[in-house]
Amino acid sequence: MESTMSESIEKQLINRLTVAWGETAPALVGAACELSLIAQREAVGVEISTALESTSAYPCAFATTCSGALSGVLLYLFKKEDRQQIELFINKMSGAEGVTGIPALLHATLTATAASLPATTTFSEIISLDLTSVDATAIPAQLVAAAGDSAWVNTFTLTVGERLNSQMLVLYAPHGSVAELMTETATAAAAGAPSGFASNRPAPTPREDPARNMERLLDVELEVVVRFGLTQMPLRELIRIGVGSMIELNRQVDEPVELLVNNRPLARGSVVVVDGYYGVCITEIGQPEERRQSLIKG
Repeated sequence: MESTMSESIEKQLINRLTVAWGETAPALVGAACELSLIAQREAVGVEISTALESTSAYPCAFATTCSGALSGVLLYLFKKEDRQQIELFINKMSGAEGVTGIPALLHATLTATAASLPATTTFSEIISLDLTSVDATAIPAQLVAAAGDSAWVNTFTLTVGERLNSQMLVLYAPHGSVAELMTETATAAAAGAPSGFASNRPAPTPREDPARNMERLLDVELEVVVRFGLTQMPLRELIRIGVGSMIELNRQVDEPVELLVNNRPLARGSVVVVDGYYGVCITEIGQPEERRQSLIKG
């Protein structure tokens, strides 16, 4: 019975967070802004590592400590480009100095969440953890260390009007600790290992074998992006983009598209259609050393 009650409270937290986001976010970003839960997983013990594997794609983290009826740590995990867009929307709406971007948005949603929960729960000040400057493969391990012995991993679709359609994660660890998260970071930095939250990546020692390092990464999933082209435009034009807008790119119709990994070019090719799905037929590919660097550097 105790386990059932605990599960009910945790699910209630996520449901209230979702509702509170829909109630408070639109006013801050200046458009309809919604979260929709598409997957929820409770992980215990050794399952946590598997459940958090995908967090490497979400390097912008915001943490708060829960106390009262709920304890532990709550983390919001965003993709880098999504954080930049959302904060652009928030800052545009505010137009004032000292805006705090997503932390302000999360503070508003958590305040509404606390007020709607049937039992008293409080949330601490939002802590921003920027992981964009380090190796993405280090992120899951740091979050596992902070989660403790159990975690609820919630995957949401995140939409902002017609401007943004993406995903974000919300991680709730009933026995987690922000202090443990920072301790793990400091320990990794002191030992000279890649740190999930350090600002600088330690240089490899001469004794490191690049081939062995590469073997350790072979099972890591990476996001592959096909880039059709680029353009630049003033902010005033960007915020006017809507359904039906036309954007001219710097690429001719017959030019090959670029295949990017870790935001670095890996190959080029032509667009094809296979069984109703788009694909890319590789026509050019970098040298082996260039490909290796593209895979291992963020």
